[in-house]
Amino acid sequence: YIEDLRTATEIPVEFSAEITLHFHAKDADDFAANLLKEKRELSYEELAGVLGAEVRYAVENLCNTSTIEDLVKDPQRRLHAENVLHETLDPALKRFGLELVRVGAADFGGDAFEELRAQAGEMEIKWREMEIKRREIEFGERMRDLLAGDKMHEFKGESDLAEYVAQIAQEKQVSDKLREHELARLVQVQRNELDREDASFAMAREQEQAAHQIGIKIQWDSYTSEKLQKDAKLQDEIERMRISREYDEAMGALKLREIKESNRAKSLREKADIMKGKSAEEMLSLVDDPEQRDQIVKLATLTQQKDMTPEQILATLAASSSSAAQALTQMSMAQKDEAHKMLAEYKQLHSDNADRDERMLLRVAEIMAVAAKRTDQPPTQQIFK
Repeated sequence: YIEDLRTATEIPVEFSAEITLHFHAKDADDFAANLLKEKRELSYEELAGVLGAEVRYAVENLCNTSTIEDLVKDPQRRLHAENVLHETLDPALKRFGLELVRVGAADFGGDAFEELRAQAGEMEIKWREMEIKRREIEFGERMRDLLAGDKMHEFKGESDLAEYVAQIAQEKQVSDKLREHELARLVQVQRNELDREDASFAMAREQEQAAHQIGIKIQWDSYTSEKLQKDAKLQDEIERMRISREYDEAMGALKLREIKESNRAKSLREKADIMKGKSAEEMLSLVDDPEQRDQIVKLATLTQQKDMTPEQILATLAASSSSAAQALTQMSMAQKDEAHKMLAEYKQLHSDNADRDERMLLRVAEIMAVAAKRTDQPPTQQIFK
């Protein structure tokens, strides 16, 4: 199990595989000298730690040259990982006195894989269908590998062959029906009832169909590729599958978009309910997006300005706006001029009133003087204007 691998787009992934080892007593000296050393026993975790660097080296390049979609969908990449692991680990294990029997169950995982499935939402069924087809193709490729070279002769009998097929079928998690189908074909080849080349092409044909159903392309050898291209019936079936797959993908994309929009609208409604009745400070504490925070600040400013005078609004904006500061200065100057004008008018009015009061007082004094001289006569009635 290896963590912290990176895809071509720098997405972190994890890799796991099953490795079957065989210890031979005749190689005990190598095991003791190079692996056990001064220890009395070796745990599984310690052995995995020793092999970890070799495994990482083997699969790192494959990850670095693949997108996460490639690793999810492409069965040949898993098979390639198993083959590379076998080639890399075999000489290393021999130094430790161990024989590498087989490498299997290679798989990629991690949070990014789960995120892709989560994004699919109701499309999860499509992911499951794709996984099934991918594993069927991997299983078929391993069965087809048996027909290459002299690998079929490595099995002593049909029971050994059946045991191996069952082991690969369990590892790839394929159906019993497919396992029995491939085993029956291999047994026919073993009995010389079916030509090896014909069986190999029949397997390739079935895998090509399965690959087109999930939209992947298998890299065949030139001979097999040419035969597949010349198979008119197969090409017709592939074209029908292509049209059907593209339609399903288009409808799936629309459905996924609908789900995303629905989830987005729901999220906005929930956020609006949370924000309802909150102060600007409380809303800012709940929001991380810079653009949304800026909008909240602007809204709070507008709300505050609703009950402010023009002068107060300009004074608030003057700190961040040169135009507002200039307008505030102009308004202050205009207000100052208006105040000077009003003061001058007040002084003029006050001066006029003072002159009028003085004249009135002089006139009253004159009347009182006349009245004092004529105490025997009633005072003259005088109307002031």
